[in-house]
Amino acid sequence: MKACYSLILLILLTFTASKVTAQNQTDFKPITEDGLERLLTNKIARVPLIRAVNSRGVAFQLTSFFEEELKEAGQYLGKTGLDALMTAIRANFRPPPVRPYRLTYRLLKGNAVDLLLEGKIGRWENELDGKYFIVQNEVFRTLSDLVTRFSDEFWGSNFKRIEGGPRRTTFQLANQYRTQHKHLFVGTSGTALWNLQEGTLVQVGTLFSSSGSAGLAPLIQSLSDPVRQWRFFAFKENPAFWSSEKPLNIVAFRKFSQPGDLDFYDDSPLQQFYSHITKDYMPPDFGIVQLTLEPPEDGCGHHVRTRPNLEWKASFIGPQLRMSVAIIENVSNDPISVGRVILKENRSAQLQSRDAVSAALQSLPAVKQELFGPRTLRAGESLVIPIELSLKTERKDLERYFASLYAAQISPSRYSELLTEADVATALTFPNNKGTDVAISAPALQRIINRQIVDFASMSEYVYGPSVSIESLEIDRFGYLVRRFEPGKLLITSDFNTEVGSCPFVYTYSARQESWLREGVILYGLDSKLRESTDEIPLQRFNGRVLIREEDPEDSFIDSISVRATGRDGNEILLLPENTKLLASDGDYVQLRQGEQMFLDFSLPPGFIGRKFSLVASGYYLPYKSRPAKFFKRQRPLRVQRVHSLQ
Repeated sequence: MKACYSLILLILLTFTASKVTAQNQTDFKPITEDGLERLLTNKIARVPLIRAVNSRGVAFQLTSFFEEELKEAGQYLGKTGLDALMTAIRANFRPPPVRPYRLTYRLLKGNAVDLLLEGKIGRWENELDGKYFIVQNEVFRTLSDLVTRFSDEFWGSNFKRIEGGPRRTTFQLANQYRTQHKHLFVGTSGTALWNLQEGTLVQVGTLFSSSGSAGLAPLIQSLSDPVRQWRFFAFKENPAFWSSEKPLNIVAFRKFSQPGDLDFYDDSPLQQFYSHITKDYMPPDFGIVQLTLEPPEDGCGHHVRTRPNLEWKASFIGPQLRMSVAIIENVSNDPISVGRVILKENRSAQLQSRDAVSAALQSLPAVKQELFGPRTLRAGESLVIPIELSLKTERKDLERYFASLYAAQISPSRYSELLTEADVATALTFPNNKGTDVAISAPALQRIINRQIVDFASMSEYVYGPSVSIESLEIDRFGYLVRRFEPGKLLITSDFNTEVGSCPFVYTYSARQESWLREGVILYGLDSKLRESTDEIPLQRFNGRVLIREEDPEDSFIDSISVRATGRDGNEILLLPENTKLLASDGDYVQLRQGEQMFLDFSLPPGFIGRKFSLVASGYYLPYKSRPAKFFKRQRPLRVQRVHSLQ
C-alpha cells in the first residue's frame, strides 16, 4: 500500500508539477491530458485517481476525442469507475481566472477574401488590426487554388465598406491595385450596382450571352422543351435604364439552372469558375437562367423618339463565394501558446448542401492536430482558421438587381392577350433584329404561362470543398471547449448592405464631442427566437453608461447585458447593469420596439482604470414582417457605379 501511494505521489509530482508562485511555493498546476493519460497507463486505482482529480483539478474540458482515449486507457476501471472519472473531470476544470483568448466566427464576403489572403484586411477589421496568421488547411488550399485559376484584373476606383458604423473608403489601395494590374478573384466580385439614393450596394454574379453568340440560338430553342421548366414574365422596362420616351414591354423567360446551361454563355473567368465548381454536381437552384427580349444597348438615347427593335439576350445570375473563418485573438498583455486543436474535417471536393455537410461532419471522428507552427501569439495577434467556402445569392440582392431593370410586371390581362394571339396564329413569333426570331407554339406557350409560380428569390446555400468543425483548442496548455460553428450566427465582415437588420444599435457617450456616438450593432443576425444567442462587441469608449436604441422595423428582445472590462493589470471583471431584468439570461426580456431606446448604467469599482471594454448581450430580434415573396417590386432605380466591393 505504501508503495502504491508512493507511486501516486511520484506521478503527481512528475506530471502535474507544482506551480511556483510568489505567494505559495506549493501550489500545484491542474492535471493535464498527458498527465491523466500517464496515470491511467500506470493503472492507478479508482479512489486515489478520482481523489487526485478532485483535489488538483484538470487543465482541460472533456472532448469527445479525449473521452474515447480515456475509455481505451481506463478499461481496467470498469464502467462504474470510468463514469465516476468522467464526472469528476467535468466538475473540476480549473482554468486561469482570466481567459487570455477570444474566439469568434466571421463570414468574409466580396473582396475581403482577397484582402485577407494578402494581409490587408486589418484596416477594416478591429479583430484583425494587428498581425494575423492564416492556418493553411484544406479549406485554405482550395480557396488559394480557385483564386489562382479564376481571377481577373481589378478595375474598381475604390474599396468601400458600409456597415452599421461609420463609412470607410480607401482610394489609395484601389489605385495601387489598378496601376499594378493586380487580379482579384471573380468568385467573390460579382456585378456591383450602386443605389445612390438609398446608399445600398447590390452585388450578384452575372454572366451574359451576346446576341450573336453561338450558344444563344439553342438556348432560345429550348423554350419549346417541356423538360426545361421555363416560366414566363412580362414587364415594363425601367425608364432609368432605357431611354425610350415610353417604357417598353419586356418579355422574359426564366428558370433555375440545369446541367449544361453554363455552356450557353460567353467564355469568361466567372463562367469558367461556375463551370468548374458544378462539373460534378449542379444543384437544382444554383443559379437563374433568363432569356429576355429587350431594346438593344446601342442606338438609344434620351432624345430618341422611335421605339427600338428588340433583341434576344441571355443572362445567368449565380451565387457568390464567401469564406467563414474562426478567429483566435490574444486579448491578454502577454504571449500565449496555441497547442493542439480537436476538430473534424470533411474532405469533400465538390458542392454539397448545408444539410449534407452537417451530416458528414457529425458522422466523422474527431482528430487532434497542430495547426499553428510558431505556436506563440503575441499580444494583439490573431490566428485565422478557414472553416468553409459557401455560395449563396441573397434574396434582397436578387430583388434589387431585377428591380433595377424592370419597373413592374404587366397586368395579367397581357398574358391572356398573348395566349389568344398564339391561338389565332398557332404560334407566337417574337421579333428580333439579329436574325434569331423564334416561334413558340400555342401549346408550348400555354404550358409555360400556366406553370406553377416559382419563388426565384429563394435560393439555397451550398458549401464547396472541404469544411472544418472545431471542438476544442489548447491555449497555454489548457484545453478549452469552443462554441461550435453555426452558419446562422455569424458576424459579417465588411457587408455593404446597410439594411442587414443587425439591430439594436449601441451608443456610448463622448465627453470630448459632448454627444452619443455609435459603436456598432449587437445581436447581429439573431433574427428569430430559434437563433437566440449571445453576442459581444468591443467599445471604443466607456464611462459607465450605454445607450441601446432600436432603429429598424423590428422588435428586440434583450435577456441580459453586461460589460466585460479589462484593467491595466490585465485582470478582467464583469460589470452588471442597474436594471435588474438584465442581470441574467432567464427569459425575462426587455423588449424594444422601433424608435425606442434605453439607457443602462454600470457601476465601476472605485479606482478601477479600464484598458479595454466590450458589451455582452444575449437575446434576439424579430423583423415586423418578412421580405415579400413577390420577386419584383417597385423600387427607386439602381445605378451602375464603378465600385469594387469589400464585403
